[in-house]
Amino acid sequence: MPVERTAVIADVHANLPAINAFLSYIDAHADITQIWNLGDFLQLGPHPKEVAEIILGDERFVNIAGEAETRLVHRSHSASRVEQIAHEDWTVSQIGPEIIGKLAAIPPMREATIGDRSVLLVHSIEDVPEDVATNWIFVGHKHAQVHSYRGGKAIVNPGSVGCSGVKNTIQFAVVEVRERGLFVSFENQPYDGTTLRADYLTRRVPDSAWILANMHKT
Repeated sequence: MPVERTAVIADVHANLPAINAFLSYIDAHADITQIWNLGDFLQLGPHPKEVAEIILGDERFVNIAGEAETRLVHRSHSASRVEQIAHEDWTVSQIGPEIIGKLAAIPPMREATIGDRSVLLVHSIEDVPEDVATNWIFVGHKHAQVHSYRGGKAIVNPGSVGCSGVKNTIQFAVVEVRERGLFVSFENQPYDGTTLRADYLTRRVPDSAWILANMHKT
């Protein structure tokens, strides 16, 4: 009986070379037919439209919305830097109303299944309900690969595809159904990020200086 496997990603952050590298890995592993996307796939990067079209147009993706997507749908400028607001405005202008409408339909949390197992997908650990029934919770937001336990429940963060903090490296996880339950492995794969910084400049991405200093390893 073949092993059922699912990939888990988070925090692509509009990084086109990174998501393309991830999909190259997936296309080379035909047994992975489902991708759980834990949100924050837009904003901070220079390629929001391209990344949105890839993720929203590929039926392998099971998506939830992160803070980045929620802020684009429900524009609230409270407690925001002027540069952050400018970046959000630019992102909205890049992706257009049709994609905004699709983002609005993505839930902030959802259950998913692999084999006969049910898991919870949510962007941030702070948003996990106290009464959650499943024993497996997959979260993003922190840009770090973590497999821990809280109250008897497994908490897995696959790391960040687009802003991993490791130069030119994408991070994600692969979940397998095994006889005794679920098994999680972390993947760290290189990608060609040589054009990424140039794209921030040529596309005149607002808040580039802060993003490059804080989100991308030099």
